[in-house]
Amino acid sequence: MIYETVQDAIAAGESQSVEFKQQLSSDRQLSKALSALANSGGGWFVVGVSDAGEFLGLSDVELERTSDRILSAAAFAIDPPLSVEIERVERYGKTAIAARIPDSPHKPHYVLENGDRAGVFVRQNAASVPAGADMVKALKFRQPNDRVPVQLGKIERVWVECLRDRDRITIKQFCKIANVSQRRAHRMAVELVNAGILNVFQHDRDTYYALNRDSVRHLLTER
Repeated sequence: MIYETVQDAIAAGESQSVEFKQQLSSDRQLSKALSALANSGGGWFVVGVSDAGEFLGLSDVELERTSDRILSAAAFAIDPPLSVEIERVERYGKTAIAARIPDSPHKPHYVLENGDRAGVFVRQNAASVPAGADMVKALKFRQPNDRVPVQLGKIERVWVECLRDRDRITIKQFCKIANVSQRRAHRMAVELVNAGILNVFQHDRDTYYALNRDSVRHLLTER
């Protein structure tokens, strides 16, 4: 979900579509965050707000520098480059910087290092994580408001049930729960990734699957 206003995003807190930073850190972390949001449906990147949602603001010098760094990262540290909208947010006499990142029609967006492509990142809950190979392929077909239709059968719904109350699962773990072969589980996972229902990412060299909760919100309310 992309919140219409940054005020709504700040009130909702960090999520798949909202990231807070008290201050900017490294250029790589910045390009990872911006590209991950663009690859995951868009959202807000807000600087001057703590992870807990406390509005801290930035100094006048930091305001100018932060805007310039965000625009520079979007244009020169991400391929294809991003078009972002920058606005200032005022509260309690303090000012923060917010960048609105649209749901990009040019996925996947790669982080650049020394001019070379250095990986694709997506949002998983409130974190930016490396995308798995199947996810990178799927992103090429994930356009704004465009989902590949999929019919959820009994086993496919097990994916949703398994991930309803957990952040991630491996193919091996799913096979044990659903009592299906790894080949069948992987085939179903790829279909659900392409449909925008699952995300797949790498962590410590392992491949994990997670719900794209924005796209299955209606399924999560079912019991």
